[in-house]
Amino acid sequence: MIIIEDDRRILNLNHMAIYLMLTAEEMAAYKDKLKTLNSFRKLTRGIFRFEIVEKGDTPYEMLPKEMTRTVTNCNVLVRLINSIHSIYCYGLDTIDLKLDEQELRAELSSIVDDVCKKNIKQMDILCERQTSTSIHAVREYRAINIVRDTFEDALEGIIQKKSTIEQVETFGKTADMKESLELVKGTTSDQFNDKIERERAGRVKPDTHPSISITVSDVFYEDKKGHKKKSKGFVFKINDDVISVPFNKIDQTMLYSSVLMASVNGIKLRRNDFTEFSSTDKKLWLKKVFSALRFDEKFEDWFEKINRNGPAARINDAKSKINKALWDRLPNEHKDAYYYCLLVTKNDHTDKSEYVVRTDKNCIHIADNIMDRLD
Repeated sequence: MIIIEDDRRILNLNHMAIYLMLTAEEMAAYKDKLKTLNSFRKLTRGIFRFEIVEKGDTPYEMLPKEMTRTVTNCNVLVRLINSIHSIYCYGLDTIDLKLDEQELRAELSSIVDDVCKKNIKQMDILCERQTSTSIHAVREYRAINIVRDTFEDALEGIIQKKSTIEQVETFGKTADMKESLELVKGTTSDQFNDKIERERAGRVKPDTHPSISITVSDVFYEDKKGHKKKSKGFVFKINDDVISVPFNKIDQTMLYSSVLMASVNGIKLRRNDFTEFSSTDKKLWLKKVFSALRFDEKFEDWFEKINRNGPAARINDAKSKINKALWDRLPNEHKDAYYYCLLVTKNDHTDKSEYVVRTDKNCIHIADNIMDRLD
């Protein structure tokens, strides 16, 4: 396995995904043979997931130089645990896709063993380092002993319980499986490069801090037919430029407005507050916000819809759409403001997870007509 260290921390991949990167011709020839790999628990050890990605021919230019060369020739990619906090670490390898199914699984099983061994070694180095950054990294890899034990068990073929797997999948503040897959697609395809840049812009604090204010207000926009329309939205003042952002969807407008208003009022707003487990007080507050924004729908009907396919399922979807819309609307000269405007989850994957926007609450404003209705 070839180890690549990335001091710019470009790809925040999920540690539990192993990516098989195939050319278009290989996809046609071998995809059917590979798509059943995740059904073999002795291979995945119950913690890893194989993802098949079609490989483009344009390596992302911001990747480490040795990686832009290697990713073209290798067809296996995995993110390893980094032994130094300030870097990311990737492993690349090659398997012979022409092998029969049994031989192929044996080759991949050997790679899985290698990944586990390297992760255990990296964690040992990380724990032995007594620098401030290594201590911070150990904290970032929550439940580090559980994670290490899980990799050791995987080497012995022990299948973990579901609860343990969930802890391991979310350690180290990595991207979830869906987002991680999109990032890998961008490593060799121009079509997905923007996803890599957006994810990193939301994760890495920019060198400059632009002057930012956000106002919840009515905004005007042009629809696809060029007609001017008015909608609830957000006015961003970045340095001296004013940018209006209408989301045009109740879920997105309600979520972003609620988070901004909660920040102004010193209220902690959690994902749980959008589910049936919401406290009476918090649900009443959300209803006030909903009424103040004057949507053409009853709050009770909307609340039922966002939970129809699972607890706050549509709220999860709204969060990603909000951030994509913000990124798309911000001009290139103001992309550094994205870090402060996007919607993030503080203490993610815990009972104390909280929706926040990094802009200072003193720079968040609510239009008077909306505030009057909220009061």
